[in-house]
Amino acid sequence: ETPIRQGRRYTGYGETLERLKKKFSNSTNAEILGAYDGVQLIGLLWMMLGDRVAQIGSFVHLISKRDKLPTMALVAAAVKECCEKGIQFLVYPTAFGLQPGIDKFRLRMKFIPFAVPRHYLPLTRRGYIAIRLHAHKPIQHVMPKALARAIVPVYSYISLALPASVLDRIGGIE
Repeated sequence: ETPIRQGRRYTGYGETLERLKKKFSNSTNAEILGAYDGVQLIGLLWMMLGDRVAQIGSFVHLISKRDKLPTMALVAAAVKECCEKGIQFLVYPTAFGLQPGIDKFRLRMKFIPFAVPRHYLPLTRRGYIAIRLHAHKPIQHVMPKALARAIVPVYSYISLALPASVLDRIGGIE
């Protein structure tokens, strides 16, 4: 519906139906939930299912139907689906602190920030060097939070000027 999402270029804008089908058909143990206004699909939530955990992959809704609160309905449907399947945790796995808008939404929806410790063991000399240099972590997790927060608006501004194909190649900041 819009090429701009949360102040930056939305790389999913203009996706063909065939490409979306391919993206979602490769997912095993995944579910796609839909929010409808009558017969019109106004939002989608994609989540991966594990033994005791479900993870929200992404969700989108029509901005013109924002007054119907499709994202809240989708999260409620995801919680219900998890309860019915005996899944204990629903996770929205992006870093807290880098996108204030998403952080506010997650807190409003009662998602709780939960840091999971991760340990890496180098298997080669190259791996040892990468770990020493923190090259195994996303750059926004290595730099100081204040600097990361300052870079997000700059990235958002630059993303509006860059072609979507370039953004796909370099990846995005969470």
